[in-house]
Amino acid sequence: MRAYAALVPPPGSARPALLLAERFSPAAFLLGPLWLFWHRAWVWGVVALVVALIGPWPATLAVHLLCGMMGRDAQAAGLIRRGWRMEALVMADDEEVALRRLLVARPALAPLFRA
Repeated sequence: MRAYAALVPPPGSARPALLLAERFSPAAFLLGPLWLFWHRAWVWGVVALVVALIGPWPATLAVHLLCGMMGRDAQAAGLIRRGWRMEALVMADDEEVALRRLLVARPALAPLFRA
């Protein structure tokens, strides 16, 4: 089973709510700091870039591993800083089951996910 964070955009936003899976991110592992910048995790991206540029190759590899393992957390933290709310944490085997469980437990969130 995997944990899914249900994130709701700030009021007035046209963006739909999203379920963010807690998992290893291959894109974050391969792209490292660039992936963090793309997801607006500026502080994490700058730190990762500095360590990757200044440190020896094992440090660069460690930065990329951490980006892969913690990238989703950085993405969620960036969204929360921009006004998003984490409404719930759902355990499920896949995203479809997670969304179904979330909407059964919190039916008021349904319009936010169908926008």
